[in-house]
Amino acid sequence: MPTSPTKPISIRLAQGEIEQLQARALTLSSTVTAVARHMIRTGLEEGDRRTLARRVMQIERRMAALEQATRENNNLLLQLKDPTDNLLVMFEALLQTLTTSPEGDLS
Repeated sequence: MPTSPTKPISIRLAQGEIEQLQARALTLSSTVTAVARHMIRTGLEEGDRRTLARRVMQIERRMAALEQATRENNNLLLQLKDPTDNLLVMFEALLQTLTTSPEGDLS
């Protein structure tokens, strides 16, 4: 939101563009003016196409790094599965041994 006072402007759009704005405003339960204002502000914040392309490339690089980290994490988890399963089997055997009384125990 701007902190300085705002000033009205007027723009000309083709009828089809106006209808698109009206449809979007209806979908968002907003006004045509609010939708146009949001689109203009978003466009100004994002900058030109080169800036946008750089941001997209940066996002793609981050996603690739996260994908690699996820793969590495999954591999580590898979390596831990067998030892963990073995520990569970040993624990269950120990628990079974400790909870069953030996044959012939009269106590």
